[in-house]
Amino acid sequence: MKFLDDLTYADGSLVVASFRDGQLIRVDPDTGRSCVLASGLHMPSSVRVARGFGEHSAQKALFVVEASGRILKVTLR
Repeated sequence: MKFLDDLTYADGSLVVASFRDGQLIRVDPDTGRSCVLASGLHMPSSVRVARGFGEHSAQKALFVVEASGRILKVTLR
């Protein structure tokens, strides 16, 4: 069981933060299929698309906040 904390809509998919497992998971809202985008995070509690973040691309960059308050940039390929 995954403990999910937050989600955002990015490039046609939902991106969900899995607090306990330290993952970002992409979910196709039409099919329900999912895949892990990033792992090894330390209790991610929030994820946001980079809209209005200067030079960062909304299609390629996500910002993740961990429970410690650390903010990470995750680049999508």
